[in-house]
Amino acid sequence: LLDFHKAAGLRGIYIATQLTVGPVGGRYLITLISYDKGGEWTRLTPPDYRYDNTTISCDPPTCYLNLASEFSSIYRTYQTEPILSSPSTPGLIMATGSTGSVLHVTGDLMVSNTAGASWISALPGFTYYTFGDHGGFMLAAHKYYHGNINFIYYSLDEGANWQKYEFSDQKGLLIWGITTEPGEYTTVVSLYGSVNYT
Repeated sequence: LLDFHKAAGLRGIYIATQLTVGPVGGRYLITLISYDKGGEWTRLTPPDYRYDNTTISCDPPTCYLNLASEFSSIYRTYQTEPILSSPSTPGLIMATGSTGSVLHVTGDLMVSNTAGASWISALPGFTYYTFGDHGGFMLAAHKYYHGNINFIYYSLDEGANWQKYEFSDQKGLLIWGITTEPGEYTTVVSLYGSVNYT
């Protein structure tokens, strides 16, 4: 295992990243989940539909959901956000993921409100994400390499539906991060970035 994420607020649930067997250059990342403190590991069930309501053709045992984890967040190829869970929102998990036999370089925002048992394909592309008010809302914003943006996405139903909110009528920002303060209990959100004048 390369790394693993403990689902905060719940006992014994771990999400792990494993490197497949093979020669150097022929090994890939897959995602496993355990509900019994690591006693038994299984692959993640893929969502049925994409964020745009098109059907996902992904059926085990040849296709699963794979998530980017802490390793992926520091690895140059991916640079995604790590898996997010919180003691204040037990059962809610946000992550960047892709469907297939292994983790792909491209991915979308994936949300689970069942502690990893089922997943929703929420938004396209790589995003920063967080939640607040004990999971009463979720927030996401496209990462800086999407260019200047003047909007964010939010969900009030645990990721099932997302709305767009324009925070400026100007050119927008290169988004560098998003966070709740002082934690996931509050409804105050900070969005930070820089203006790209080019």
